[in-house]
Amino acid sequence: MTGQGAAERVGGHVGEGPPWPPGAGSAASRPGGMATGGLGCSLAALLPVLLRLADVVVPAPLVPGALQGPTLLASPVLAITGVVLSGVALGTGSGRRGRALAGVLVGSTWLVLLSALLLLLAAAV
Repeated sequence: MTGQGAAERVGGHVGEGPPWPPGAGSAASRPGGMATGGLGCSLAALLPVLLRLADVVVPAPLVPGALQGPTLLASPVLAITGVVLSGVALGTGSGRRGRALAGVLVGSTWLVLLSALLLLLAAAV
C-alpha cells in the first residue's frame, strides 16, 4: 500500500507511539491487556507447585514454610482467573490473540492436571 491515505488504513506511521497514553487506565483498557493478564495469571498458578517441587530437589527451602500453604491454595484460583481473562480477551477479539490462547491452554491444562491429582488422592484414601 502506498499513497497518502496508506498510513491511516494500515494504522499509522512507523515509529508512532501507541494510541493510548502510557500509564493511563488499567491493563484491561489497553489493547491486549486482558490477554496478557490472563497469561500471567495462568503462569502464576504454576509457580507455587514448581516451588514446592524445587524444595524436594534443593535441600535449602526457597520459600518460607508459612507461605507454602496459602500459595498452594491460590494456585487453582489463579488458574481459573487466567482462563476467564484469556477467554474474555479471545471473545472480544482484542489484540494479542496468541497470548490469550496460551493463557487458556496453560490455565485449563493446569486445572485438568490438578483435578486428576485430587481424584487420585481421593481414590487412595
